[in-house]
Amino acid sequence: TRIPHERLLIGCYRIPACTDPVLSALVDCHFDLIWDYVNTDMLRRYGLGMIPSAYALQIPALNSEEEFLSSVRDMNLDDETIWCVDLQDEPRLIDMEYLSKVGRLLKREALPSSGYLSNLLPFYAFSDVPYEYGAYIREYFDTIGLDSDFVSVDHYPYNEGNHVKGNSLSSFLNNLDMLAAYCRERGHDLFVILQHIDVMEKNSFSVTTDMMKFQAYASMAYGAKGIHWYAMHRYPYAIVDEDGNRTDLFDRLEEVNRDLKALEPVYMRYTGDGTAVLIHDDFTITPPLERLYRGSFDVSGLNQTALTDLGIASESAEIVGHFRKNTGDGEAFLFVCCGDYWFTEDQSAVTTFKTADPEAVVTAYRKGIPTLLTPDKNGVYTVEIHGSDAVFVTVD
Repeated sequence: TRIPHERLLIGCYRIPACTDPVLSALVDCHFDLIWDYVNTDMLRRYGLGMIPSAYALQIPALNSEEEFLSSVRDMNLDDETIWCVDLQDEPRLIDMEYLSKVGRLLKREALPSSGYLSNLLPFYAFSDVPYEYGAYIREYFDTIGLDSDFVSVDHYPYNEGNHVKGNSLSSFLNNLDMLAAYCRERGHDLFVILQHIDVMEKNSFSVTTDMMKFQAYASMAYGAKGIHWYAMHRYPYAIVDEDGNRTDLFDRLEEVNRDLKALEPVYMRYTGDGTAVLIHDDFTITPPLERLYRGSFDVSGLNQTALTDLGIASESAEIVGHFRKNTGDGEAFLFVCCGDYWFTEDQSAVTTFKTADPEAVVTAYRKGIPTLLTPDKNGVYTVEIHGSDAVFVTVD
Protein backbone atom coordinates (compact mmCIF):
# COMPACT_ATOMS: atom_id res chain seq x y z
CA THR A 1 0.00 0.00 0.00
CA ARG A 2 0.98 3.65 -0.05
CA ILE A 3 1.71 3.62 3.67
CA PRO A 4 5.52 4.00 3.93
CA HIS A 5 6.26 1.11 6.28
CA GLU A 6 9.88 2.15 6.71
CA ARG A 7 8.89 5.39 8.49
CA LEU A 8 7.65 6.08 12.00
CA LEU A 9 4.49 7.86 10.95
CA ILE A 10 3.46 10.94 12.92
CA GLY A 11 -0.08 12.13 12.26
CA CYS A 12 -2.74 14.46 13.57
CA TYR A 13 -6.44 13.77 13.84
CA ARG A 14 -8.12 16.48 11.77
CA ILE A 15 -6.99 20.05 11.17
CA PRO A 16 -8.79 23.41 11.48
CA ALA A 17 -8.41 24.29 7.80
CA CYS A 18 -6.54 23.12 4.73
CA THR A 19 -4.51 26.30 4.25
CA ASP A 20 -0.88 27.07 3.57
CA PRO A 21 -0.19 28.28 7.15
CA VAL A 22 -1.67 25.09 8.64
CA LEU A 23 0.04 22.65 6.26
CA SER A 24 3.34 24.53 6.46
CA ALA A 25 3.19 24.32 10.27
CA LEU A 26 2.47 20.58 10.09
CA VAL A 27 5.53 19.99 7.94
CA ASP A 28 7.74 22.10 10.23
CA CYS A 29 6.30 20.16 13.18
CA HIS A 30 7.48 16.88 11.59
CA PHE A 31 4.06 15.48 10.70
CA ASP A 32 3.65 12.89 7.95
CA LEU A 33 -0.11 12.60 7.59
CA ILE A 34 -3.54 13.92 8.50
CA TRP A 35 -6.55 11.89 9.65
CA ASP A 36 -8.89 13.99 7.55
CA TYR A 37 -10.13 14.42 3.97
CA VAL A 38 -8.52 17.55 2.62
CA ASN A 39 -7.37 19.04 -0.68
CA THR A 40 -5.22 16.48 -2.48
CA ASP A 41 -3.29 19.01 -4.57
CA MET A 42 -2.21 20.88 -1.46
CA LEU A 43 -1.16 17.67 0.29
CA ARG A 44 1.01 16.74 -2.69
CA ARG A 45 2.61 20.15 -2.59
CA TYR A 46 3.60 19.64 1.05
CA GLY A 47 4.46 15.93 0.75
CA LEU A 48 1.79 14.83 3.22
CA GLY A 49 -0.53 11.84 3.16
CA MET A 50 -3.96 11.36 4.69
CA ILE A 51 -6.23 8.81 6.33
CA PRO A 52 -9.75 10.00 5.52
CA SER A 53 -12.85 8.39 6.96
CA ALA A 54 -15.27 6.52 4.72
CA TYR A 55 -17.87 9.03 5.89
CA ALA A 56 -15.77 12.00 4.73
CA LEU A 57 -15.22 10.27 1.38
CA GLN A 58 -19.01 9.83 1.15
CA ILE A 59 -18.70 6.09 0.61
CA PRO A 60 -22.24 4.76 0.04
CA ALA A 61 -23.88 2.10 2.18
CA LEU A 62 -23.32 -1.48 1.10
CA ASN A 63 -26.86 -2.59 0.33
CA SER A 64 -26.50 -3.99 -3.16
CA GLU A 65 -22.93 -5.05 -4.00
CA GLU A 66 -23.45 -4.24 -7.67
CA GLU A 67 -24.73 -0.72 -6.94
CA PHE A 68 -21.95 -0.16 -4.41
CA LEU A 69 -19.24 -1.17 -6.87
CA SER A 70 -20.71 0.97 -9.61
CA SER A 71 -20.84 3.99 -7.29
CA VAL A 72 -17.31 3.73 -5.90
CA ARG A 73 -15.81 3.14 -9.36
CA ASP A 74 -17.28 6.44 -10.50
CA MET A 75 -15.89 8.37 -7.52
CA ASN A 76 -12.27 8.40 -8.82
CA LEU A 77 -10.83 8.10 -5.33
CA ASP A 78 -7.50 6.49 -6.19
CA ASP A 79 -5.23 9.41 -5.35
CA GLU A 80 -1.64 9.05 -4.15
CA THR A 81 -2.33 11.20 -1.08
CA ILE A 82 -4.89 8.69 0.29
CA TRP A 83 -2.65 6.31 2.17
CA CYS A 84 -5.32 4.51 4.15
CA VAL A 85 -9.07 4.74 4.89
CA ASP A 86 -10.67 4.66 8.34
CA LEU A 87 -13.81 2.64 7.62
CA GLN A 88 -15.50 3.75 10.85
CA ASP A 89 -14.25 5.38 14.02
CA GLU A 90 -14.76 3.25 17.13
CA PRO A 91 -16.97 0.62 15.49
CA ARG A 92 -19.32 -1.62 17.39
CA LEU A 93 -18.46 -5.28 17.47
CA ILE A 94 -21.55 -6.13 15.42
CA ASP A 95 -20.44 -3.73 12.66
CA MET A 96 -17.09 -5.34 11.93
CA GLU A 97 -18.19 -8.03 9.49
CA TYR A 98 -20.01 -5.42 7.42
CA LEU A 99 -17.05 -3.03 7.53
CA SER A 100 -14.65 -5.73 6.41
CA LYS A 101 -16.77 -6.30 3.29
CA VAL A 102 -16.75 -2.56 2.57
CA GLY A 103 -12.97 -2.45 2.97
CA ARG A 104 -12.34 -5.38 0.64
CA LEU A 105 -14.58 -3.94 -2.07
CA LEU A 106 -13.04 -0.47 -1.75
CA LYS A 107 -9.55 -1.86 -2.10
CA ARG A 108 -10.52 -4.03 -5.05
CA GLU A 109 -12.47 -1.45 -7.03
CA ALA A 110 -11.77 2.11 -5.85
CA LEU A 111 -8.57 2.31 -3.80
CA PRO A 112 -6.29 -0.54 -4.92
CA SER A 113 -3.13 1.11 -3.58
CA SER A 114 -4.54 2.19 -0.21
CA GLY A 115 -4.97 0.29 3.02
CA TYR A 116 -7.90 0.37 5.40
CA LEU A 117 -8.58 0.05 9.11
CA SER A 118 -11.11 1.02 11.76
CA ASN A 119 -9.91 3.02 14.73
CA LEU A 120 -10.91 0.97 17.76
CA LEU A 121 -12.63 1.82 21.02
CA PRO A 122 -10.01 2.11 23.74
CA PHE A 123 -11.64 0.52 26.79
CA TYR A 124 -14.64 -1.55 25.89
CA ALA A 125 -16.97 -2.71 23.14
CA PHE A 126 -20.68 -2.05 23.17
CA SER A 127 -23.32 -4.12 21.45
CA ASP A 128 -26.73 -5.60 22.15
CA VAL A 129 -25.08 -7.77 24.81
CA PRO A 130 -21.90 -7.08 26.79
CA TYR A 131 -18.60 -8.39 25.48
CA GLU A 132 -15.14 -8.43 26.94
CA TYR A 133 -12.69 -6.07 25.30
CA GLY A 134 -10.55 -9.05 24.32
CA ALA A 135 -13.41 -10.47 22.28
CA TYR A 136 -13.82 -7.09 20.61
CA ILE A 137 -10.17 -7.02 19.55
CA ARG A 138 -10.27 -10.63 18.34
CA GLU A 139 -13.29 -9.83 16.19
CA TYR A 140 -11.38 -6.97 14.56
CA PHE A 141 -8.46 -9.19 13.60
CA ASP A 142 -10.82 -11.94 12.40
CA THR A 143 -12.79 -9.58 10.14
CA ILE A 144 -11.33 -6.20 9.10
CA GLY A 145 -7.82 -7.29 9.99
CA LEU A 146 -7.88 -10.35 7.74
CA ASP A 147 -7.30 -8.23 4.63
CA SER A 148 -5.60 -5.24 6.26
CA ASP A 149 -2.25 -4.98 7.98
CA PHE A 150 -3.01 -1.98 10.19
CA VAL A 151 -4.79 -1.46 13.48
CA SER A 152 -5.34 1.80 15.34
CA VAL A 153 -6.67 2.79 18.74
CA ASP A 154 -7.11 6.12 20.48
CA HIS A 155 -6.34 6.12 24.18
CA TYR A 156 -6.02 9.15 26.47
CA PRO A 157 -4.44 8.43 29.88
CA TYR A 158 -4.54 12.06 31.05
CA ASN A 159 -7.86 13.47 32.18
CA GLU A 160 -9.09 15.30 35.24
CA GLY A 161 -8.90 13.06 38.29
CA ASN A 162 -6.98 10.22 36.62
CA HIS A 163 -3.92 10.96 38.73
CA VAL A 164 -5.84 9.88 41.83
CA LYS A 165 -8.05 7.13 40.42
CA GLY A 166 -5.07 4.85 39.86
CA ASN A 167 -6.28 2.88 36.84
CA SER A 168 -5.59 5.07 33.82
CA LEU A 169 -1.96 4.01 33.32
CA SER A 170 -2.89 0.37 33.81
CA SER A 171 -5.67 0.62 31.25
CA PHE A 172 -3.35 2.36 28.79
CA LEU A 173 -0.64 -0.30 29.11
CA ASN A 174 -3.16 -3.14 29.08
CA ASN A 175 -4.60 -1.88 25.81
CA LEU A 176 -1.16 -1.60 24.21
CA ASP A 177 -0.19 -5.04 25.52
CA MET A 178 -3.27 -6.76 24.09
CA LEU A 179 -3.06 -5.06 20.70
CA ALA A 180 0.69 -5.57 20.41
CA ALA A 181 0.31 -9.31 20.98
CA TYR A 182 -2.16 -9.56 18.09
CA CYS A 183 0.04 -7.37 15.88
CA ARG A 184 3.03 -9.65 16.45
CA GLU A 185 0.95 -12.72 15.70
CA ARG A 186 -0.81 -11.33 12.61
CA GLY A 187 1.92 -9.07 11.20
CA HIS A 188 0.03 -5.79 11.66
CA ASP A 189 1.35 -2.27 12.20
CA LEU A 190 0.04 -0.61 15.36
CA PHE A 191 -1.02 3.04 15.24
CA VAL A 192 -1.91 4.87 18.47
CA ILE A 193 -3.80 8.18 18.68
CA LEU A 194 -2.64 10.04 21.80
CA GLN A 195 -3.55 13.25 23.55
CA HIS A 196 -1.85 16.62 23.50
CA ILE A 197 -4.79 18.47 25.12
CA ASP A 198 -7.34 17.95 27.87
CA VAL A 199 -9.73 15.96 25.68
CA MET A 200 -12.58 16.76 28.07
CA GLU A 201 -11.96 20.41 27.09
CA LYS A 202 -12.32 21.63 30.67
CA ASN A 203 -8.92 23.34 30.56
CA SER A 204 -8.32 22.02 34.07
CA PHE A 205 -4.71 21.04 33.28
CA SER A 206 -2.18 21.12 30.46
CA VAL A 207 -0.70 18.09 28.75
CA THR A 208 2.99 18.85 29.11
CA THR A 209 5.85 17.97 26.80
CA ASP A 210 6.89 15.25 29.27
CA MET A 211 3.39 13.74 29.21
CA MET A 212 3.35 13.69 25.42
CA LYS A 213 6.79 12.06 25.26
CA PHE A 214 5.75 9.44 27.78
CA GLN A 215 2.66 8.47 25.78
CA ALA A 216 4.69 8.21 22.58
CA TYR A 217 7.61 6.25 24.03
CA ALA A 218 5.34 3.92 25.99
CA SER A 219 3.45 3.15 22.76
CA MET A 220 6.73 2.55 20.94
CA ALA A 221 7.88 0.20 23.71
CA TYR A 222 4.94 -1.95 22.62
CA GLY A 223 6.08 -1.73 18.99
CA ALA A 224 3.89 1.13 17.67
CA LYS A 225 4.76 2.22 14.12
CA GLY A 226 2.47 5.27 14.13
CA ILE A 227 2.19 8.06 16.72
CA HIS A 228 -0.79 10.34 16.08
CA TRP A 229 -2.17 13.28 18.06
CA TYR A 230 -5.80 14.19 18.72
CA ALA A 231 -7.08 16.74 17.74
CA MET A 232 -6.45 20.05 15.98
CA HIS A 233 -9.69 20.82 14.21
CA ARG A 234 -10.60 23.69 16.53
CA TYR A 235 -8.28 26.67 16.80
CA PRO A 236 -7.93 26.71 20.61
CA TYR A 237 -6.20 23.32 20.27
CA ALA A 238 -4.39 23.85 16.96
CA ILE A 239 -0.70 24.47 16.30
CA VAL A 240 -1.56 27.68 14.43
CA ASP A 241 -4.27 30.25 15.11
CA GLU A 242 -6.75 31.80 12.68
CA ASP A 243 -4.09 34.21 11.43
CA GLY A 244 -1.48 31.55 10.86
CA ASN A 245 0.53 32.40 13.99
CA ARG A 246 2.11 29.39 15.66
CA THR A 247 0.87 28.61 19.14
CA ASP A 248 2.54 27.30 22.31
CA LEU A 249 1.25 23.88 21.29
CA PHE A 250 3.38 24.05 18.16
CA ASP A 251 6.52 24.47 20.26
CA ARG A 252 5.67 21.53 22.54
CA LEU A 253 4.68 19.18 19.74
CA GLU A 254 7.64 20.20 17.59
CA GLU A 255 10.01 19.13 20.37
CA VAL A 256 8.25 15.80 20.88
CA ASN A 257 7.94 14.98 17.18
CA ARG A 258 11.53 16.06 16.50
CA ASP A 259 12.82 13.62 19.13
CA LEU A 260 10.68 10.81 17.71
CA LYS A 261 11.90 11.48 14.18
CA ALA A 262 15.50 11.52 15.41
CA LEU A 263 14.99 7.96 16.68
CA GLU A 264 13.18 6.81 13.53
CA PRO A 265 16.22 5.63 11.49
CA VAL A 266 17.32 3.09 14.08
CA TYR A 267 13.92 2.30 15.61
CA MET A 268 12.33 1.34 12.30
CA ARG A 269 15.08 -1.20 11.60
CA TYR A 270 13.50 -3.31 14.36
CA THR A 271 10.10 -4.86 15.15
CA GLY A 272 8.61 -5.24 18.62
CA ASP A 273 8.76 -8.74 20.09
CA GLY A 274 7.59 -8.38 23.70
CA THR A 275 7.23 -5.89 26.53
CA ALA A 276 7.59 -6.01 30.31
CA VAL A 277 7.08 -3.61 33.20
CA LEU A 278 9.87 -3.73 35.77
CA ILE A 279 9.17 -2.48 39.29
CA HIS A 280 11.85 -2.26 41.94
CA ASP A 281 11.09 -4.29 45.07
CA ASP A 282 11.16 -1.26 47.35
CA PHE A 283 9.21 1.05 45.06
CA THR A 284 5.53 1.82 45.52
CA ILE A 285 4.14 3.20 42.28
CA THR A 286 1.49 5.92 42.49
CA PRO A 287 -1.03 5.31 41.08
CA PRO A 288 -0.48 1.61 41.76
CA LEU A 289 -0.07 -0.82 38.88
CA GLU A 290 -0.38 -3.95 41.02
CA ARG A 291 -3.33 -6.13 40.06
CA LEU A 292 -4.45 -3.50 37.57
CA TYR A 293 -1.92 -4.20 34.84
CA ARG A 294 -2.28 -7.73 33.52
CA GLY A 295 1.02 -7.76 31.65
CA SER A 296 4.37 -9.03 32.83
CA PHE A 297 6.11 -7.45 35.79
CA ASP A 298 9.47 -9.03 35.11
CA VAL A 299 11.72 -10.05 32.28
CA SER A 300 9.65 -13.17 31.60
CA GLY A 301 7.53 -10.86 29.45
CA LEU A 302 10.47 -10.34 27.10
CA ASN A 303 11.14 -12.88 24.37
CA GLN A 304 14.82 -12.01 24.35
CA THR A 305 18.15 -13.84 24.40
CA ALA A 306 20.63 -10.93 24.18
CA LEU A 307 20.72 -9.87 27.84
CA THR A 308 21.14 -11.53 31.22
CA ASP A 309 20.60 -10.20 34.74
CA LEU A 310 18.30 -7.42 33.53
CA GLY A 311 16.92 -5.36 36.38
CA ILE A 312 16.42 -1.97 37.98
CA ALA A 313 19.15 -0.79 40.30
CA SER A 314 17.25 2.15 41.74
CA GLU A 315 13.83 2.57 43.32
CA SER A 316 11.66 3.16 40.28
CA ALA A 317 9.56 1.53 37.59
CA GLU A 318 10.02 1.32 33.86
CA ILE A 319 8.60 -0.15 30.69
CA VAL A 320 11.02 -2.28 28.68
CA GLY A 321 10.24 -3.04 25.06
CA HIS A 322 12.13 -5.81 23.27
CA PHE A 323 12.78 -5.70 19.51
CA ARG A 324 14.32 -7.90 16.85
CA LYS A 325 16.18 -6.64 13.80
CA ASN A 326 14.14 -6.77 10.60
CA THR A 327 17.07 -8.13 8.58
CA GLY A 328 20.00 -10.07 10.02
CA ASP A 329 20.74 -10.79 13.66
CA GLY A 330 20.41 -8.26 16.43
CA GLU A 331 18.12 -7.26 19.26
CA ALA A 332 17.19 -3.95 20.83
CA PHE A 333 15.45 -2.57 23.91
CA LEU A 334 13.50 0.62 24.59
CA PHE A 335 13.61 1.77 28.22
CA VAL A 336 10.89 4.18 29.42
CA CYS A 337 10.36 5.53 32.96
CA CYS A 338 6.84 5.00 34.30
CA GLY A 339 7.23 5.74 38.00
CA ASP A 340 5.25 8.99 37.81
CA TYR A 341 3.57 9.41 34.46
CA TRP A 342 2.12 12.78 35.57
CA PHE A 343 5.68 14.06 36.12
CA THR A 344 4.87 15.83 39.37
CA GLU A 345 8.55 15.52 40.33
CA ASP A 346 11.86 14.58 38.74
CA GLN A 347 12.31 10.89 38.07
CA SER A 348 14.94 8.57 36.72
CA ALA A 349 15.63 4.86 36.52
CA VAL A 350 18.93 2.99 36.39
CA THR A 351 18.89 -0.25 34.42
CA THR A 352 21.68 -2.80 34.66
CA PHE A 353 22.33 -5.88 32.55
CA LYS A 354 24.95 -8.19 31.10
CA THR A 355 25.11 -9.46 27.53
CA ALA A 356 24.77 -13.15 26.76
CA ASP A 357 27.57 -12.74 24.21
CA PRO A 358 30.60 -11.07 25.84
CA GLU A 359 31.67 -9.83 22.39
CA ALA A 360 28.36 -8.05 21.72
CA VAL A 361 28.40 -4.41 20.65
CA VAL A 362 25.99 -2.35 22.78
CA THR A 363 24.88 1.10 21.62
CA ALA A 364 22.52 3.51 23.39
CA TYR A 365 20.49 6.03 21.38
CA ARG A 366 19.21 9.15 23.11
CA LYS A 367 17.15 11.36 20.81
CA GLY A 368 18.73 9.48 17.93
CA ILE A 369 22.33 10.15 18.98
CA PRO A 370 24.35 6.91 19.38
CA THR A 371 26.77 6.24 22.24
CA LEU A 372 28.85 3.07 22.37
CA LEU A 373 28.50 1.51 25.84
CA THR A 374 31.21 -0.36 27.73
CA PRO A 375 30.69 -2.66 30.73
CA ASP A 376 32.40 -2.44 34.08
CA LYS A 377 35.02 -4.97 35.16
CA ASN A 378 32.25 -7.44 36.05
CA GLY A 379 30.66 -7.19 32.61
CA VAL A 380 27.73 -5.09 33.84
CA TYR A 381 26.28 -2.36 31.65
CA THR A 382 24.42 0.59 33.17
CA VAL A 383 21.82 2.74 31.40
CA GLU A 384 20.19 5.69 33.15
CA ILE A 385 16.86 7.05 31.92
CA HIS A 386 15.96 10.61 32.91
CA GLY A 387 12.37 11.83 33.06
CA SER A 388 10.51 11.35 29.80
CA ASP A 389 13.60 10.90 27.60
CA ALA A 390 13.61 7.21 26.71
CA VAL A 391 16.73 5.27 25.70
CA PHE A 392 16.88 2.80 22.80
CA VAL A 393 19.67 0.21 23.21
CA THR A 394 20.84 -2.06 20.39
CA VAL A 395 22.79 -5.28 20.95
CA ASP A 396 24.66 -6.63 17.91
